[in-house]
Amino acid sequence: MKKWIRLISVIAALACALSMSGCGEETDSSSGYTGDLPAAELKIYMYTYSQEAEDTSLVMDEINQILKQKINATIEYNLEMVEDAKKKIPLMLASGENYDGIAMPADVYLQEVQKGGLLEIGDMLEEYMPQRMQTMTDYDFTEITYEGKIYALPGGFQWFTPQGYMIRGDLRKKYDIPEVTDLDGLQVYMDTLMEKEPGVIPFNTSIADNINFVNNFLGAAGWVSLGSNELGYYLDDETPTLCYSYETEEYRDFLAKTKEFADKGYWSKNAYAAKTISRDGFVAGTSFVGTAHVVNANDSAIVLKEQHPDWEVEFVTIPDKTLKRPTKGRSFTIPKTAKNPERLIMACELFGVDPDLNALLEYGIKDVHYTVNADGTIKSTEAGASRYPADAFPLVWNNRDLSLYKQVEGGIPELMEVQEHVDELSIIPPHSGFVLKTDEISSEVAAMNNVITTMKGVTNFGMFDSPEAVIEEYKSKMDTAGAEKVKAEAQRQLDAFLANQ
Repeated sequence: MKKWIRLISVIAALACALSMSGCGEETDSSSGYTGDLPAAELKIYMYTYSQEAEDTSLVMDEINQILKQKINATIEYNLEMVEDAKKKIPLMLASGENYDGIAMPADVYLQEVQKGGLLEIGDMLEEYMPQRMQTMTDYDFTEITYEGKIYALPGGFQWFTPQGYMIRGDLRKKYDIPEVTDLDGLQVYMDTLMEKEPGVIPFNTSIADNINFVNNFLGAAGWVSLGSNELGYYLDDETPTLCYSYETEEYRDFLAKTKEFADKGYWSKNAYAAKTISRDGFVAGTSFVGTAHVVNANDSAIVLKEQHPDWEVEFVTIPDKTLKRPTKGRSFTIPKTAKNPERLIMACELFGVDPDLNALLEYGIKDVHYTVNADGTIKSTEAGASRYPADAFPLVWNNRDLSLYKQVEGGIPELMEVQEHVDELSIIPPHSGFVLKTDEISSEVAAMNNVITTMKGVTNFGMFDSPEAVIEEYKSKMDTAGAEKVKAEAQRQLDAFLANQ
């Protein structure tokens, strides 16, 4: 496949936090900390985009054995779908529910960091995460810092947009479909397969991953979002001037395309309510297209190599603007109610530097979920492909270290090349590290978020009569909610932020 994207995925900050009780034991010095620690059972909350893998608990049993030996701790986790997590996390923090660590989507973090319920952890990092801190730069902390203080664990890696699409290369070749390099080519691919392979939804997407489709228009034009309220600006602007997504020409083009996709039946009429993301549907054979970043695509290719050796996974990227962002995207935070934040950070250290723990998270249990080849590459077993596929457990998102990465048989050969060239291809947006303070506009932001949530079910899936009519409706509702006041305040804060850079 010629159109490989050279970018790596999100790998944001990680953790597992703890409570103290019981008798002391001497810790393993490889954890970066020595001393006597009481036993701790850590309770963490994470979100996911797909259903929990069957063998996750089995892998966690192995992980807990190592953690018990090294830092006298074990982990109990709660895992929920991202849309449910976005609703529950604010309630959990407000109620003081007992969690030692909470993984937060970026938009939730931006809201919660301003409410005062998260623990400031900057002073603890050098003491309890010394090895990983040696590899960190100031940039790794930009989007987890608020008013000069650090409120989430740094991952040391960046996430990049845009994402791309997985397609069935074997079917493309079978039906003489031209190589896919743009959305028009993707439509030719889907049109052909709808005719030749009926009974499968071509693009079995959902609200959880449909946002990548929007980036094909706004992202390709260099428009970058300021946060979760549809405000953004063009990277080419000498002085960033904020506007709402629906005020751009690219958004109008996006709506025209979603309308066309919906009318042609490329996705289900119930896509907004769907729980399954297109990548899972692609692996299951219920979708001819799966949206993913390159690491996810690599993971899916590994699974499919074992399950369907005759399939050829091709990965296509369409936008030409790649935004480099640090760890906020999947930040692990520590509530102020956490009983042992120090141990959380020690566990984070181990997940990022201990080869055995890292391999368990990434690949599962050796000789059960994978085997090691003579050349050092690894091969996923049938059990691994079906019961613990790579990237299945969200804890790995925060701890992937490419120095420990092993090429997996059946994956994308160019994956390491992607990482080697990513810095030269990526762009650090000028507003990196900016957090919109909503004290004076909280009611307007809340009203706008309600509008956005409702309208996305309409706009993102082409459920409207015309782009012009739905844009007018969107703008009217946002204006009523207070969009102009929010934009003016956001512009004032952004100007002040940029003036101090």
